[in-house]
Amino acid sequence: MNNSTSCVSINVQDILFNLAKQKDERIFYFLEKDKTLINIQDGNDAERDIKSHSKQTPLFWAICSNNILMIYILNKYGSNLFQEDDKGYNCLIISIQYNHILAFFYLLYLNIAITHKDYNNCTVIDWAAYNNNLFFLRFFSIFMNNLYSLNLNTPTSTLHKAIIGNSYEACVYLIMNKHQNVYDIGTDDKKTILQFVEDNKSKIDPRIYQFLNSKQVYRICQKKANRNIDRNRNFLYEANGTIGPYTIKKKKKARKYINGQQLYLDLFHPFLFVIYYFVVTSNPGYLENNKNNVPNINLEGKKKKDMNMKCRNGDNDKDTYNDVDTKDEEYKDKPLNDYDKKANNKERPKENITFQYIIKNITDEINRYERKYKLVEFAKRIKKENIFELKNSMEINWDIPPIEFTEINMNMLCPTCFLFKNIRTKHCSLCDKCVEIFDHHCDFTLNCMDPL
Repeated sequence: MNNSTSCVSINVQDILFNLAKQKDERIFYFLEKDKTLINIQDGNDAERDIKSHSKQTPLFWAICSNNILMIYILNKYGSNLFQEDDKGYNCLIISIQYNHILAFFYLLYLNIAITHKDYNNCTVIDWAAYNNNLFFLRFFSIFMNNLYSLNLNTPTSTLHKAIIGNSYEACVYLIMNKHQNVYDIGTDDKKTILQFVEDNKSKIDPRIYQFLNSKQVYRICQKKANRNIDRNRNFLYEANGTIGPYTIKKKKKARKYINGQQLYLDLFHPFLFVIYYFVVTSNPGYLENNKNNVPNINLEGKKKKDMNMKCRNGDNDKDTYNDVDTKDEEYKDKPLNDYDKKANNKERPKENITFQYIIKNITDEINRYERKYKLVEFAKRIKKENIFELKNSMEINWDIPPIEFTEINMNMLCPTCFLFKNIRTKHCSLCDKCVEIFDHHCDFTLNCMDPL
């Protein structure tokens, strides 16, 4: 036996209580011998360590010391979890009084009712507000049940207890989260919270008095707004698990209408669609017929092939486009092969004439450059002849200047749309075209704007 229990002849009940207070696991031995000791009551000097004067059992002492293991042991041996002391306190109320969170959760897991009231008609929520315990006040708001309206006759009893305990933070939390209303009855003599505060102004924390009489609280606690909030509070939540017998609420991803403005919001949506339509269609290219821009797919591959052949042969005196156009009738009546059939099912953009013109000029420049410096002939003969003999026979100069495109100013060419840009012309990435006198792109009209 430890030093806390005297070796002199003492009562077994006192030993049991001392073991429960000191979290001593030797309480097993006493409970194994006599299981009737599980619900004995302490009536001697209990007021020194606990809020009530008598009828305290070992379970109450285990809760006061926040001893989860002792609570488990006593529950295993059949302790009465629903017992009350001489003031009507049960296990949950005692755990709230001592702010023992783990003991409270474990008792809640054992299906102890939150709705229990002591002999003064106070619930665990009232005691949490009285002790200014914001953790428990937040915790009680996560359930589907509105635990802040347990007292139907005095709906603001929780705020009343917070005012009595001068718990300023608890008062602010209850009002700002719309759990309590200063216009509702909060006392047994049918007084509202504002009336109670005015009658007991000298006994109340000045911060609480100023807060409850502020304009902000007046706007929050208007009766009409409060009724609407109470009606729609659970509408925004759905079940998401349980703690003991209580269902936890989970916020829905649902739209909440502003009360009194449902009609305006319903009319706003088609109006918004009309605005969006006008904004989108303000783009000049929005309503263009894209079918006119689709070329003849059957001839596209043949055109490219003929153009490449002309570039290779160096035929620079003839107009490439006129030659290609004269062969349209040649391929018109020919049957489609498999490649053309597959290509016919796809839409291709129209050939850019400016792009083809630039390619033709560049090809001509390259052909003239190759003929001038004999590059093609040198490339063919170098495979069979000695490089030095070939150099002397062809009279080739090794210092060949780089090619220059004299007819085209590449700095003025837009690399995206292949158009020659004038001064203050810029390619807009949003419109995908070059715009003269470009200043900025308007996101509202979807058009490019000039500085004027």
